[in-house]
Amino acid sequence: MDININIQTTQFNELGEKNIIKTNSDGTLYQKKDHKYIIYKQVEDGEEITTSIKIEENMVTIKRFGALNSTLRFKAGHVDVSNYLTPQGAFIIENHTKELDIFEGEACDFEVDYVKENIINLEVPENINPVELSKHPMWDEYDARCIACGKCNFVCPTCTCFTMQDITYKDNKNAGERRRVWASCHVDGYTDMAGGHSFRKEKGQKMRFKTLHKVYDYKKKWGYHMCVGCGRCDDICPEYISFSTIINKLEDAMNEVKNND
Repeated sequence: MDININIQTTQFNELGEKNIIKTNSDGTLYQKKDHKYIIYKQVEDGEEITTSIKIEENMVTIKRFGALNSTLRFKAGHVDVSNYLTPQGAFIIENHTKELDIFEGEACDFEVDYVKENIINLEVPENINPVELSKHPMWDEYDARCIACGKCNFVCPTCTCFTMQDITYKDNKNAGERRRVWASCHVDGYTDMAGGHSFRKEKGQKMRFKTLHKVYDYKKKWGYHMCVGCGRCDDICPEYISFSTIINKLEDAMNEVKNND
């Protein structure tokens, strides 16, 4: 986990003079078994130094690598003698730890505010007639709005459209394979066939195909809708086309088709 580190250290020399050192840096916190580790990097006098802090139940170990090399251990009631290696030379540091208070956090009551309902409610009509609905002018809107980028397909957890590609090998051009490749029904060229024929050239008709496949074709075959209502397509669309809005338009479109009849 990435964290921001603020450390203030108070040190005393042999004359009793106090020196306060403040550190602010971005680092990483992770846990291994029962121990917590904090690792961060900082630059001192133009040299990069890596610091590792190991927090145990009753002891804290601080190791520094780079221009400075040292290992400092802090344990209540213990004295630790360690070498402090710097570009200027080696120093011996003697730590007298009288008390060690390791703050593990503070317990408090809280409640997670989960999402309990969607802002947008979908009404999928049960009386869909795909042949009549394909003639409705509601799809013409997407001829202008949709740019056929295919993003809605690639973020959809249930889109499985594919195409075929013939691949030849460099070492033997007479050998190769035909691969099934994930594709998008919105992308230009998806329904192209030999001779230049294409089933759906207009973007609005591609939108119609995808919509009815999600809420009509799939349910007719398997008994439930293909769309899971995650909203990823609404979020990713660069033209702000809402698939949920399209679904809600189907009811009115079917009523208009009936009235025209």
